[in-house]
Amino acid sequence: MANRLYGRARRGEAPYGFEHWDPDFRPVRAEQKALARMRELRVAGLSYGDIAERLTREGFRNRRGGAFSRQSVYQHLRKPPA
Repeated sequence: MANRLYGRARRGEAPYGFEHWDPDFRPVRAEQKALARMRELRVAGLSYGDIAERLTREGFRNRRGGAFSRQSVYQHLRKPPA
């Protein structure tokens, strides 16, 4: 709270799909596309593991450049879309 009051940068990693942009966040287009694809595939009835595999086949990568895991897909889909 104090950081926000005094206009200092936030610490920690921005949520997936966003990057820090003083003083808030701004969307990261590639990550937003991955999140949208995750939601599409989940609505189509795919399991979290199947979604992770499909994203890898389609060329999507996580923030660190690796493949998505079942658990990471689950975590991203639990958060409400921004």
